[in-house]
Parts: sequence; C-alpha cells; structure tokens
Amino acid sequence: MQPKSIYFSETAGGGFSIYANGIKAMKHLGLFEAIKEFQRENPVLDMNFMLMDGSDRVNKRTEKAGEEASFHVLRAKFHAALMKASHEAGIKTIVTRKITDLVQSDKEVTITFENGTVVTSDFVVGADGIHSKTRKLVFPEVEKPIVCCTGHIGVFDLTAFPRDFDLNTGLYSDPLNSRMIFTSRCSDSEGDMQVFEFASETQGQVDGDDEWRPYTDLPAESAKLAKVVESWGAAPNLVECVKHTVRITPVNIYDLPDLSTFYRGRVVIVGDAAHGMLFLSNQCEEL
Repeated sequence: MQPKSIYFSETAGGGFSIYANGIKAMKHLGLFEAIKEFQRENPVLDMNFMLMDGSDRVNKRTEKAGEEASFHVLRAKFHAALMKASHEAGIKTIVTRKITDLVQSDKEVTITFENGTVVTSDFVVGADGIHSKTRKLVFPEVEKPIVCCTGHIGVFDLTAFPRDFDLNTGLYSDPLNSRMIFTSRCSDSEGDMQVFEFASETQGQVDGDDEWRPYTDLPAESAKLAKVVESWGAAPNLVECVKHTVRITPVNIYDLPDLSTFYRGRVVIVGDAAHGMLFLSNQCEEL
C-alpha cells in the first residue's frame, strides 16, 4: 500500500495539455495505454486566441498529419493513471520525503533526506517545482524566483451546470492590462469539466508556503472573483464559470531567471525547477 499524499490528490492543480512529443515519450516508456482514454475522450485539435470578451478570435490548428492528437486532462486524473501504472510495474514510490543534501561523483549521486534516509543512484532528475531544493543544491549561484502576480486555477462542472463553451481550448486576454483567462475542456468517463486559469498583476501575493490549498469558503470567494473577471470585460460564459465553480485554488505566479544549462554532472532539473516561466509581462517586481 502506497502512502497517501496531497500531491496526488483530487485538489492538485488544474489541467494541462499533452502534445505529440509528450505522447511519443509516453509510448517510449510503455505508458500510452494508461493515458489513451483521455485522448479518446477529449482530443485537442486547435487553440483559440481572442480578446477578453471573446472577439477577434484567431484559430491555430495544433493537429498535424501523421501525429497523435493532443489532449487536455485534469492533472489529478493524469497523476492517478501514472501512479497506477507505476505500481503495476512494481516501481517503488515514496512521497512526502524532502531532500536536504546531494553529493555526486563521476559514477553516482547520493541524496540525503530530511528523515535521515540516504539513497545512492546513477543519476537524479529534479522535478521539484519552482522552489526546487535540487536546483538550490546543484546550482547554488542561481537567483531565487520572484513573484510576478497571483493566479487562480478552477474547475467547473459542465455536466451539472451546462454552459455554452463551443471551444475546447481558448486564451482570452487583455494585454494592455496584463490580464488573461485560459480555459480548456477535460472530458472523461466520469463527466465533462471545464478548467480555467486566470491571473492579473494587480493582485497580491498568496500567503503561506505555496501548497495547493483550494478555497474553503467557495461560494464567497467564487462570487468575489466572478465580479473581478466581469470587471475585466470577460465573456459572460467565463463569468458564470467562475461564479459556479466546484473548486478554486489561488497560486503565486513566478519568474525564474534563465539558466545557461539544466544539468550538472549526473543531475538534471526539469519543469518549473528549471524554467519557471515569465507569465504576463516583461517587467516583474517582487511583491
């Protein structure tokens, strides 16, 4: 029995897209069977860019001849599928163990964890997020990430509260005021969900340690945030989506200064640990 972790819970994250290169990687690892249901239920064939009210839409096809169709999936669903496949393959999984030290030689890497456990391996992949301890240990000269703004990630149940979303994916923006809302449909055998993510530089920093903590007073927070996006001139269906969401999680959006390389010796860092992205503007100030 594997220990439970908040990192693999139903409240972890929103959704994300997997494109042809990611699908190829899954096939190479023998994991495509574990995730193909998401592709079948909700292929992403295009991306739509428009102004906040839905006008001036530009459509970009993401489907390419001879390649697998991209798809969007709830992060928690993807986590569950990968964890299940790992367990079935007999891969040992340990969660909530924090790294404190890392020493490497020409042939191996030794990691010490907070509870005193020591593990030695051929190589290490640091995928531990924007506040990566691996990055701090391997690249101590790199500057700290800085907060650009506050974002919100939410999930809206289209099955229980239908709304007109004729686009599977859409990026609504107000570039002059550094505001955006991204939406994408995540369908599976259990329902039809609309994931939304929005951010603005005018909002303050989330207090705490950046854990995924959805709002507990959801009706009050969703009503307040719906008024915010309505004041942006957002399309009515987006306002309703925020107002009747089943979950909203506030998050800090960071920028990480560019690294000249993502590996050193036998350690490589990936994802936000390596290239936390500049989200809204070219001028980020620490809040």
